Amino acid sequence: MSIKLLQPAESSTLGKALEVVRELSQRKIVRIAGLIILGLAVVSLLAGALYRGFHTVVSGYPSTAGESERVQLLWDWVNLLLVLLVLAISALWFNWMMRKREREGESPHALTEQPIASDRLQENSLEAYLDRMTRLLLDKELLASKPTDAVLVIARAYTLAVLRKLDGTRKGTLLRFLHDLGLLGREVTLELGGADLSHADLACAILNETNLSGLDLRQASLWRADLTRGNLSGTDLSRADLRGANMEQVNLAGANLGGSTLHATSMKGANLSEADLSGANIAQADLSGADLTRANLNRAYLKKANLREADLRWARLLEATMYQADLTDAVLVEADLCGAELIEANLSQANMSRSDLRGCDLSRAQMDGVRLDGATLNEANLTGATLTAANLEMCSLRRANLHKAALNEAILSEATLNRADLSEADLQQADLSLADLTEANLFGADLAKANLSAAVMRAADLSRAHLATADLTGADMSYADLHKANLHRAQLDKANLRGANLQEADLIGASLDGADLEEADLRGAKVTPEQLEQAASLEFATLPDGTKISTEEPELVHPPLTQTSVIHYNRAV
Repeated sequence: MSIKLLQPAESSTLGKALEVVRELSQRKIVRIAGLIILGLAVVSLLAGALYRGFHTVVSGYPSTAGESERVQLLWDWVNLLLVLLVLAISALWFNWMMRKREREGESPHALTEQPIASDRLQENSLEAYLDRMTRLLLDKELLASKPTDAVLVIARAYTLAVLRKLDGTRKGTLLRFLHDLGLLGREVTLELGGADLSHADLACAILNETNLSGLDLRQASLWRADLTRGNLSGTDLSRADLRGANMEQVNLAGANLGGSTLHATSMKGANLSEADLSGANIAQADLSGADLTRANLNRAYLKKANLREADLRWARLLEATMYQADLTDAVLVEADLCGAELIEANLSQANMSRSDLRGCDLSRAQMDGVRLDGATLNEANLTGATLTAANLEMCSLRRANLHKAALNEAILSEATLNRADLSEADLQQADLSLADLTEANLFGADLAKANLSAAVMRAADLSRAHLATADLTGADMSYADLHKANLHRAQLDKANLRGANLQEADLIGASLDGADLEEADLRGAKVTPEQLEQAASLEFATLPDGTKISTEEPELVHPPLTQTSVIHYNRAV
């Protein structure tokens, strides 16, 4: 006797069996039966596997025909038990879902009915609110009430209670209603501080001169809304959509705009002092003349933003993106711009005194006439930047990259530029007096007519630099590389050139009165004996013809200097 596997034709029988099991699913016997069937199935599977495996191992041969028939019979039973097992599991799952819904008080249609009921409730609440507020307006002269009048207090309490029940769209409708009634203006103000208007839909709303101070407008939609001259001080607008909104002369002092979208928003003359704009998208926004003192703009996106004449004193702009931003005449005194990106930004005439610009990227920035006195620009990138007539007095530029920067007529007196890269930079007529240029790279730099008096350029690379008519009086260029440098008519009085490389340098017309050329290498240099006579020391120096000064014969003092004889030199002190 064998049991046949269930065929697809018997699917109707299975369907009826499923219905029967479903009707009995709420009884405990079904769950018990399911467990029994599951146990039987597992036992059958194990028995079959053990039987076949044992026979093969003991005999070493596959099962005989009779044994194969018995094994087939066993597998038929297993198939049947598996079908029953699937039915039992389905019944148990259905029973569990029904009991869960009963415990939660839900019907099978609750998931679809609940949103409909909630929407109906919100609509009724809004209609009742509008009706009641209209009665207060007409019967109780709400618009003529004073802040302490009972009618205004009741209206406020009722408004706050209703707002908690409404969705974003209806919150927007309610706020528009209050604005149209004049209850959010300057003369009569329905104080709504702390009201929940999160997710409110106020797109294209006209809310000019509206008092929305202290409201919760998180993730609100204010796309192209008119908020001119409004009061939003202390308002929470985090992650709000303010794209294209008109916020000119609006008061946003202390407001939270973190993560908000202000793309192409107009905020001319707005008060954003101490506002939080961290992570906000302010690309192409107009913030000209805005007050951003002590504002938080960390990691804000300000690409092509207009910040002309904006006040950013003590503002935080860490890692902010200001690519091609316009900061002409802006005030950034003591602002923190560490790691900010100001590529191709316009900072002409801006005041950035004592600001922190460490690691800032200012490549190709326009900075003519900018004030950076006392600022910190260590490791900043100023490649190709234009700093004509800029004030960088006492500025720190350690390891800064100023390759091909335009610094003509710039003030860099007492600036720290050690190990800075000024290769091929334009420093014509720049003031670098008392500046620290230790180990700086000035290869090919143009320093014509520059003031480098008392500057420190120890071990600096000045090879091929253009220093014609430059003032190097008292400058320290010990061990500097001046190979092929142009020092035509330069002022080198009392300069320290000890150990300097002056090979093939052009010193024609240069003044060397009192200069220290000890151990200097002048091979191939263009210099006259009369000029070298002015030097304070030529001890161990190598002359243009390759001869070297020594002190082996002290009696030869002040011998005639020529470029063809070996000179034994010792100057009396």
